[in-house]
Amino acid sequence: MLSISNTDPSIIKFFITWLTKSLKVPREKLKVHLHLYKDMNIQKEIQFWSKNLKTPQNQFNKPYIKKSSSETINHKGAFGHGTCNVGLGDARLSEKVLMAIKAITDKYNKMRT
Repeated sequence: MLSISNTDPSIIKFFITWLTKSLKVPREKLKVHLHLYKDMNIQKEIQFWSKNLKTPQNQFNKPYIKKSSSETINHKGAFGHGTCNVGLGDARLSEKVLMAIKAITDKYNKMRT
């Protein structure tokens, strides 16, 4: 599984752009998972993320609803629309990305020594 989770839609949008433009992943292969709180308007939050990510709601899995209140969370400026996870289950692609990251870090570490 190759995925990212964040509360900031711009981070998620960057990841989607990277997957679709650089790695040529078909957008319809992406799955969206939301982590929300019981006192949130669930349908409104799904609509928020769907609109911001330009991703149809049929690509959203059933959201995880945390039983605690969102008011008990110290957001410290975080986005108040829950946490969004976008990813796809592609073991070969995940392996390629991890190998590329390792190659980059190995090269970087050799340059530093």
